[in-house]
Amino acid sequence: MSHLDPTDDFRHGPIVVVAARWLLAVAGLLFLLYRPASTLELAAGTLGVLAIAAVNFWIHTRLLTRQPLEPAWLYGATAADLTVITWLVAVQGGLAGNAFVFYYPAMLAFSLVFPRAVTMLFTASALSVYAVLCLIDHVDERVLVARVLSLAAVAFLGSRYQQVEAHRRARRAELAIATPASSPRLEAEEDVFYGQIVCITARWFVIAGAVFLALWRVTDLTQMQRHLIPLLVLVAANFFLHGRYLMGLPANRLLLELASVLDLAVITAILLVVAPDGARGLRNPFFVFYYPVVLA
Repeated sequence: MSHLDPTDDFRHGPIVVVAARWLLAVAGLLFLLYRPASTLELAAGTLGVLAIAAVNFWIHTRLLTRQPLEPAWLYGATAADLTVITWLVAVQGGLAGNAFVFYYPAMLAFSLVFPRAVTMLFTASALSVYAVLCLIDHVDERVLVARVLSLAAVAFLGSRYQQVEAHRRARRAELAIATPASSPRLEAEEDVFYGQIVCITARWFVIAGAVFLALWRVTDLTQMQRHLIPLLVLVAANFFLHGRYLMGLPANRLLLELASVLDLAVITAILLVVAPDGARGLRNPFFVFYYPVVLA
């Protein structure tokens, strides 16, 4: 019987959180230095980022010197990360700013390492505060739902991937005696077999967001039909893939690649068709749907 050690990822994964925090610190400083709104914003933001960098340096040195690292220290550092990001969101005006993009690497990093319950707590807390900040002013509900949904998807997919890899390692440990060393071909096949549930889950998040956009406050019946028909095809395709996976008959690589191309096509169509205030292309706020699909 396989045995999953829930602490295995936490023992070997903190370096992922540390690396992500270094990237956030560098990106945060560049973000603050580029056209700051005021001296107060620049000063307070710089001090906050430097404080995070100092804590991260301490944690990093403990990892490099193989000293014990308590979970509470990583939890506290992660809470500080989310606090600084949320502060940047607040000073930029909530939904109007672009600081929310820093949530993505932060949430991905801790969801790959922390236990699921902790990931859910951090994610729910951060998204709740973010939603409140955005709702203080008049906002486009579609943009807010798209961002919250994509952020939740990234955190959920990171946690799901952690679980998939844990099962994969447990399975390998079971067969270690009877199975010869893994070949690159076998590892590639395992990637497809174990990883496709992450792609399927990411697609459900995109479908949920796309259906919301197709139905929310739409008064033109013809337009609603035109948007829903291709989405229902995507729903049927994902039911098919999900059903095969649950039956132990996962799709092959070619089918998964075609499904991924379809995902990107649907998201691109959303960017071309649904344009709040005429914002198209890179200025379209619904580009966030790309994040969970590319991650998967």
